[in-house]
Order: sequence, then structure tokens, then C-alpha cells
Amino acid sequence: MRIALVHPPLVHKQGNIWRGVAGVMPPLGLAWIAAVLEEDGHDVQIFDAPPEGLDEQGCVDALRSRSEAGWDIVGISATTRQFSSALRIAQMCREAFSGVEIVLGGVHASARPDEALACDAIDLVVRGEGEMTFREIAAGHAREEIDGVSYRDGGETIHTADRELISDLDTIPRPAYHLLPMSGYRSAVGAAKQSPSMSMLATRGCVGSCNFCYRIFGRTMRYRHGVAIAEEVRYLHETYGIREISFYDDTFTTIRNEVLAFCAKLREWDLPVTWSCFGRIDSVNEELLTAMAEAGCHQILYGVESGSDQQLAAMGKTTPRQRVKE
Repeated sequence: MRIALVHPPLVHKQGNIWRGVAGVMPPLGLAWIAAVLEEDGHDVQIFDAPPEGLDEQGCVDALRSRSEAGWDIVGISATTRQFSSALRIAQMCREAFSGVEIVLGGVHASARPDEALACDAIDLVVRGEGEMTFREIAAGHAREEIDGVSYRDGGETIHTADRELISDLDTIPRPAYHLLPMSGYRSAVGAAKQSPSMSMLATRGCVGSCNFCYRIFGRTMRYRHGVAIAEEVRYLHETYGIREISFYDDTFTTIRNEVLAFCAKLREWDLPVTWSCFGRIDSVNEELLTAMAEAGCHQILYGVESGSDQQLAAMGKTTPRQRVKE
């Protein structure tokens, strides 16, 4: 099948500080889905609007120009901030391509599938992790037989059972970086010591119980093995010249043994790559921090949230402020 995967534009209002501060991150969810679909023999392209400088009309024009035969499926992934733009692109695709199936996924659609399906242009919503769900959609499975989707049936909205999370992340292929405009990505200002830079993900899920978090990947911590992460960093460096990685996992430091294995490989290969990550105060110790520093880590962003133990307890944060000071 001919499948287009679209990451809508990010619009910053004039004067918004993020126009000059924010990074441009690759849509790794779409890149993982694309890798799985290519593995199954499908013809896949990714249209990443932010680094390509595409507005909504530009996305549709690009879809039209890059496939004379049109598309069988257009998949769009959007955060809450991109949701309205995604719906407009879906409507424009409905008018531009006859017979196309339009699928919407991402955080907002997962949380609010009924809201997504209120748009007539959307045929199907993918909830949660998309790799295996999209594989079954592309294979032509009946909708009612696919876990993790929502759709309309007459005047009724149908939600199939939630899909079981992928337990072993090393079973899915490396993201399809070759389908992305790799020269267009960069870390946020202050997050990188070197360039070119881009972001990666090593885990899914979080062991925390913070009551303000949606937890789209659940509370079970799933991780890629440290050596596999290091191999991907080496691939990005050798293939695309990447010199800085910003890990955007909620809590990169939680699985200490895998972080130590990752650091050991970076030191063994002596890669000239620096990196940063997000971490939990209660998941680091001197051994881990030393290994990370020696392997090129120069910045850790901790979710401190508050300087009040009372407020921390109210949020479901378990780390006391004294530990934060240490």
C-alpha cells in the first residue's frame, strides 16, 4: 500500500519566546511506524512539516506532488497543540484524494478519540502506541478486529479494546531515519554543546505516580537495552554526522544497568558525541552520574516541581526536597 505519514506544522504566535528557543524534534512515533510498515513491504513516506517549513496547504501540496498515484492511507499524528491543524489537513486530504483512508493518532487523539471522530474527514483513530495497530490497519484487518482503534459505525462511535503495550522495545526496528529531513532537526537552546543535534527515545512509560501526568505509555517502565541505544547513537553519528543527542524519555536514568551499559559502549567506541537527558532524583547515585559524565552527558533535567514537601506530596511526588538539594 501507498502510505503517507504526516506531522502537522507547529505555529508560534508572533512574540512567543518559543519561536527562538524551542528545538525541532523528529516525529519518532511516525518514524517507528514507518519502519514497521516498510518491514511489511509497504511504500511509505513521512511529511514532517516543522523542519520542512510546510504550512497546512503545503503539506497537502507535498502529498500531491510526491505521489502521482495518490495514497491509500494518510496517517496524521498530532499533539493537543497541533490538533486543530491536523483536522484541517485531514479535511483538505479528503477533498484532494479520492478513496483515501485517513487515520489520526498521537496524544490528543488517544485521550479524546470522540473529539477526533467528530470531524467527518477522520475515518479511524489510533489510540496509544501505533506500530502494531497501524500494521494491522495496513494489512487490511477488519476494524472491529483491531485493538486500540476508534471509529464510527453509523451514528455510533466504537472503541475497541485497548492494545497491549509492546513489552520488548528491541523487537521493533530502528526508526526510519532515512525518511526524515535529518538536516532540519536541532535541540532546544541550551540543551546541546555541539551540532548537529537531535532527540532520541530509549524508554517508554514511567514508574512515577505524579497525579498531573496523562501517562500515555502507562506506569510500566519498558526500555531498550543499553547496547542497542549506543548502536543507534553510533549509526546517527556515522550516517548523518550527529554530534549531540537530547534524550526525551520521561526518566532516562531509571534502569541503571542499561544506562551503565550504554555509557560503557560510548566510552569503548570513543564516540565524539555529547548528550543530555531527563532523570529522576531518586534514580541516580554517584556511580551512575560518574559513568554518564565520562560518556559525554553534560546536562540532566530533573522534575523537581516544587520546593515544598507538602506540595510534592499533594502531587504524588515521592522525593523530599532535601534529596533534591543533595
